[in-house]
Amino acid sequence: MDFSFIYKKILNISIKWKLTIIITALMIGLLILLTWTHISAQKKIMFSTLERHINVMRDNLISTGKILMENLIINVEKDMAVLNFSNVIESINTVVNTNDTVKASILMDNNRTAILNSNNSQLVNCVLEDDISKEVTKLKGLHMFNYQKDYIEIVSHVQFSTKPWGHLRLILNLQPLITEIKQSEKQIQSEIYSIIKRSLINALIFMSISFMLVYYICRRITKKLINLTHSAELLSKGNFSVEIQKSSGNDEIAILQRSFAIMASNLKSLIRRLNNYNKKLESTVEERTMELKASEKKYKGLYNSSKDGIFYINLENTFQNANYAFSRLSGYSSSQLKKLKLNNLVEDKYTNKIEQVINEIKQKGFSREIELNICHKSGKLIPIAIHAWLLKDNTGKPDGIWGFGRDISEKKSAEKLREDVEKMIQHDIKSPLNGIIGLSSLIMDINEMNETSIQYIENIKELSLNTIQLIDNSLNMHKIELGTYQIEAIDCDLISMLLRFQIECVTMMKVKNLRIDYLYENNAFHENSKITCFVSGEKLLLKNLFGNLIKNAIEASPKNETITINIFRTGKEIEIRINNQGIIPENIRTNFFDYFIFTC
Repeated sequence: MDFSFIYKKILNISIKWKLTIIITALMIGLLILLTWTHISAQKKIMFSTLERHINVMRDNLISTGKILMENLIINVEKDMAVLNFSNVIESINTVVNTNDTVKASILMDNNRTAILNSNNSQLVNCVLEDDISKEVTKLKGLHMFNYQKDYIEIVSHVQFSTKPWGHLRLILNLQPLITEIKQSEKQIQSEIYSIIKRSLINALIFMSISFMLVYYICRRITKKLINLTHSAELLSKGNFSVEIQKSSGNDEIAILQRSFAIMASNLKSLIRRLNNYNKKLESTVEERTMELKASEKKYKGLYNSSKDGIFYINLENTFQNANYAFSRLSGYSSSQLKKLKLNNLVEDKYTNKIEQVINEIKQKGFSREIELNICHKSGKLIPIAIHAWLLKDNTGKPDGIWGFGRDISEKKSAEKLREDVEKMIQHDIKSPLNGIIGLSSLIMDINEMNETSIQYIENIKELSLNTIQLIDNSLNMHKIELGTYQIEAIDCDLISMLLRFQIECVTMMKVKNLRIDYLYENNAFHENSKITCFVSGEKLLLKNLFGNLIKNAIEASPKNETITINIFRTGKEIEIRINNQGIIPENIRTNFFDYFIFTC
């Protein structure tokens, strides 16, 4: 008979019948105890002798089982140490098959998974859920259990290396011992048969009455639990309309019923809120999806209709995408560009520059605008201006580079035209200036001229030479504005340079009756003073700078006033202050230092 199957069937019945069976079984046991107590006087001696004999046989059987278990554990752990599980199973089966006292064996790991189960082969590789299996997993060392009625179970833990791995269980057969007990019992039963017969009739009557009483009591006790179980089952299936009555009692079942009713009510409320939130979330997601689609359509239209070329490259400089304008600019279609790198389009002399820009983008996240030539598919060189920035993925890692490319052919043509015009203007202006210089030299050769006239003519000549040099350097102004101009510095005396402006600006000062006072560290000096103040710079640019500042001071000064030029030296730094008595108009104070701002 498969006792494990019956045991599982009992576990699956309702709690009402479990309590009925348990209480009835207890009452039957109590009845049997009383019956046997009644006849214990007659069989005390016989059963005492029989008991001693049974204990001796049982102890021998257990000792034999323990010895077998200890030897078997040693072999099993040795085989497991070399991962020979087939030999483990073979060793265990050999012990079972060669010993009549061993009925079956079970080998399971710490998770109660049966590796070997000679008692029930269907449970191999299954998790054992019986109470003994659950209790066994908690044990260490050698232990013994009474297994069902006719067997004793010896249990020992198994180690894999130094760590607990599982347990080995040997089920010992008590059938020979039971057989001998039965023979002795027959002798006793023959003597007390009449007593048992009468006791049996009384017991049946008592058991029938007890069973009905127990069933009634268990039904009353378990009715609330059964209702709660039914309600919980309905809730688990999604039926939240179930109603649970609250009990007014103070026992554990009543408290459980009230708590479960509150929990079910809260769960219903939560489900309602969750449904409302889901509806709201679905509506929001739908709105956002429509907005994203509209936005995608809008920006996709801008992307495709942009007059500037837009491209996207990965971190290896390979094109991933490009709009129509960039394809037209390069002469390659979008699919053809995906097979090319940015370096393939750029003119060879700009290859290193492109690498520097890519590194700059990776470090800063963007690049300044650069101008270079790209090779059109037809072989024509096209000047373009590129501005790019770094894109990152959701984790913040660099993913690629977006860039704008704009055709600057017209700009380059305009710059070339401007340069040609400036060269023509330089040539046309330099011709009369050269004439002024020549005439100044002829006038200076006349003996009748006084020293002041000669000094004025020298200034005219020097101003003309400076003007020619400024014209020659006018092409460098663009470099100066961009900050790319390389200064050719020399030592320049600021004292002599500033003093010359008193002569050059004499006409402007006479109109307003102005004068210039020169100070060095707040001490006055003049053209005959032996004071020098050298700085490093381009003489012409310095003279042009201070000339503009002094002329502006003269233009903005009121009449009959004094303009002060004061020089201060602080370590390696020199500070020059040019002061007049003019008041800056309010309308230009915010942009006073911008280009072409006039005070009058």
